[in-house]
Amino acid sequence: MLMLIKHPEIRDKILAELDTTLIQPHLNSLVNQGKAKEGKVKVLDLINFENSGNLEYYSNCHSESLRM
Repeated sequence: MLMLIKHPEIRDKILAELDTTLIQPHLNSLVNQGKAKEGKVKVLDLINFENSGNLEYYSNCHSESLRM
């Protein structure tokens, strides 16, 4: 957490990766299935943990923070 506070540019890249990899594809899927409507979706419902293995940048940052 401290490293993310010290390096907001890295935090922004991680948040962008989370949004494009986990949240947006799953939200689009929910909308297409008719399970989600604007303003009626909980944040945790948007996260598709099946795609979490595709978070390469986040994984690298996490590993580096553990190494440090």
